[in-house]
Amino acid sequence: MELCVVQQANSKAKGKTWALANDTADDSQYTQVMRELELIKQELTKLKREMDYVLDQKSLAECKNKSLIFSTEVLRDEIEEANEEQVLVELARIEAVKAGLNSSSKRRRENPVLVLHGDHSKQNPPHIT
Repeated sequence: MELCVVQQANSKAKGKTWALANDTADDSQYTQVMRELELIKQELTKLKREMDYVLDQKSLAECKNKSLIFSTEVLRDEIEEANEEQVLVELARIEAVKAGLNSSSKRRRENPVLVLHGDHSKQNPPHIT
């Protein structure tokens, strides 16, 4: 009987030792899981900051893009206006040339003597002494 009591005591002691060892293993696993969880939380915080930064950069890029598009449209309008003005200047020059040719032709028709002898009206008349 005493042997049974001793065996039971030994068995209980082994059970407690196993329970303590098991608790220690559980504590170690718990500690490891908590460490990993903390690292994951830190990584998540870092990713959130990076995401905020990326969204801010995206917003800035979109604003810059809109500004460049607007500037491009303004420049396109200015170039178109300058081209229209250039066309008008060229048309005016052509009209002026035509007008000059027409007036020269008209003078020749009105005064054929000037055409034959040349226009000496611009020269000074000879001095009579």
